[in-house]
Amino acid sequence: MKTFLYSLVLLLFQSNLVRPQSDALEAVKSKFSNGDCSHFEFANIIESKIFGVIDTIHGSAYIAQDGRYKIEIGSDVFLYDGSLLYTYFLETNQLIIEKPDSGILVSDEISFVIKLDEWYDSKANSKNSFALTKKEGVKGDIPDSLELITNIADSSIVEIRYIDINEDLNRVKFLSQKTDLSCSAKGFEPDFPDSVEKVKLY
Repeated sequence: MKTFLYSLVLLLFQSNLVRPQSDALEAVKSKFSNGDCSHFEFANIIESKIFGVIDTIHGSAYIAQDGRYKIEIGSDVFLYDGSLLYTYFLETNQLIIEKPDSGILVSDEISFVIKLDEWYDSKANSKNSFALTKKEGVKGDIPDSLELITNIADSSIVEIRYIDINEDLNRVKFLSQKTDLSCSAKGFEPDFPDSVEKVKLY
């Protein structure tokens, strides 16, 4: 689940959001295209119809317009420094290092989020709610549909909603978000424990 959530986070800032020509959505896109870096914090809340809220994972992301990023979800870290992709799992103290073939991203699951318009049809539900539906013939372990909710007042992203494979509702709530005119190089430098077990896949 964390891997998909990581993909979903990249969705918003490396796919120009979604295509519908809506004033509300265009304002959000414009806001996040004005800086070199975007930073935000979020909470992924899983809700079961039977058990109510069953899990909440907090995370943060620092994403550059040039493709670099650092995303922390719970205790796991996903970092791309422009050359190598680092995936760190605290529980096993393992660091996987990959060299993306594309120069930006690695797996099919990740690449879909930067090609959102190719994978999803989209339409406006209302002034601030947008429905994304997977296109016919698209293969891959991605949700059949997503809902993106914006805040018209300040042109921010409020929430993303989708149903997972367990039929539970996932709500990715954005707790804070901002753009920076310039990026901090230190934000994309690998900084992991010396004791980490390194697994190189290149």
